[in-house]
Amino acid sequence: MVHLAPERSPRPFLRPPPPGQRQRAKRGCLIGKGCRLGGFVLLFWGAWGAEMARIALMLFFALTSLKGIAGDGIFDLELIVIDPGHGGRDPGCVNRWGGVEKEINLAVALYLKGAIEREGIYRAVMTRQSDQTLSLGERARIANRYPPDKTLFISLHCNSSPNGEGRGIETYVFDLEATDRLAQQVAERENALEVIDPLRFILNDLRHRSAALYSEMAARLIQRALVSRLKAGDRRIRRAPFKILADVKMPAVLVEMGFLSDKVEQRKLRSKRYQRAIAEAIYEGIKRFDRELSAAHKGVARSSR
Repeated sequence: MVHLAPERSPRPFLRPPPPGQRQRAKRGCLIGKGCRLGGFVLLFWGAWGAEMARIALMLFFALTSLKGIAGDGIFDLELIVIDPGHGGRDPGCVNRWGGVEKEINLAVALYLKGAIEREGIYRAVMTRQSDQTLSLGERARIANRYPPDKTLFISLHCNSSPNGEGRGIETYVFDLEATDRLAQQVAERENALEVIDPLRFILNDLRHRSAALYSEMAARLIQRALVSRLKAGDRRIRRAPFKILADVKMPAVLVEMGFLSDKVEQRKLRSKRYQRAIAEAIYEGIKRFDRELSAAHKGVARSSR
């Protein structure tokens, strides 16, 4: 296990302009966390228009300067790789009320696979379909059999808090620098059984720049769907150095579906009805991701004519 800058502020995907340039930012367009695009001004009316503009501009960066996913930079979703965390000799979180994380992760994964296959829009594969032990490296190798420009990787986990106070849902994307100390601790817990090569980790981080925008978009829409459907606490999108997210070559997210250390939340997580609702919400987030990708691709194609 390696500690990777737990107290440093997270690195934004696109950096804001230096302080001396902020007076001139009106020449460009502010996106997300204050990232500046120079040379033109875009004006959008209404929340939907602004959101679609942000997505289109994210795709513009992905298609022009971040072409590591595919030769032409286009991401076209066809397959979802579902990774139920832990399994076999690794139970994950185990609480005093009988909740075992590996069992909940697998149950939700099977419901998600079933929901995807019923509609037949996408294909779905799982890294494990039973109570088997798989290393993070083995899970990544399974995922990496599939084309990175057509595949979304989703790892499913349950959270825990030492003091029992944590509750809610959070969705992670890969970053070498964690959002905060809590995010760092979650990553360390999930990475605990693996030996991490720091150099390879950094090289994976560089490779992940090409998938980062897609991962962030998928995480945002999956998190939104989960919070809306389940009426759960929104712990938002977070970043941390998860080894499994570093090792896969495609856009990837890790969902912490709730806290097994909270008495009320763990009761829900062990309920088949709630597990099915989690799966349906994640699938709705996946479909929203695909729809917004399609809309953004069309917008980029029109602007390039």
